[in-house]
Amino acid sequence: LGQHILIDLLESTTVNIYCLIRANSDNKNVQKKLDQILICSGNIKYVNNPRVICIEGDLSKPNLGLSIN
Repeated sequence: LGQHILIDLLESTTVNIYCLIRANSDNKNVQKKLDQILICSGNIKYVNNPRVICIEGDLSKPNLGLSIN
């Protein structure tokens, strides 16, 4: 669902999009994780889009898993 919302926002707006991504246990870079999801789903033209700002977080944790700083 998330990638579909991201693509819709990229196609219908010109704003920067902050994308909260849960890190894997292998500590894969969150940008690389998003790029891999987009590539695997056939959305290669959205890989490394400068309007997408990836942030490592977790919806199940307090403060979305983000540090206060």
